[in-house]
Amino acid sequence: MHDRSPNGHSSWAPPSPWDMLLGRLDRLDRHMMEQSSRLGGLEQGQEISLDNDREIFGAMRTLSDRVMTLEVARTQPPPPPSAHPIPPPSAAVGLLSSITDLVRALTEVLPRAREMLLALLLLAAALGIAETKPAPKNAETPAAPSSESSSAP
Repeated sequence: MHDRSPNGHSSWAPPSPWDMLLGRLDRLDRHMMEQSSRLGGLEQGQEISLDNDREIFGAMRTLSDRVMTLEVARTQPPPPPSAHPIPPPSAAVGLLSSITDLVRALTEVLPRAREMLLALLLLAAALGIAETKPAPKNAETPAAPSSESSSAP
């Protein structure tokens, strides 16, 4: 058996301490690059997490402001009635209900009214045509003089 040198081949000379140091520095550099990319990912994740936290805290602040506004409004006395009072919602609902009932009634009546109007127009047209026709000749009307009566002296 023969000895193998640390560089992997027996015929080659062993690496110098400087080469070994450079190899180790190269490995350390690669390791540091890996760690820095991991740290970059962690930093990016932290920034995303902080942005999400800022959004959540902003939303919570908005909600808290709204709750405080509602609590203040609830504790304050109601404002004095104005000159034009606002109708209660039930009146608006009743008005809307009556309007929809009226529209439904109109949709049921209008087709029938159209038919009636058309029948009246046809009747009026028929009567108008009947009045413009000449009257038929009756037996009571004197006949035109015939040729026999005119020939007698």
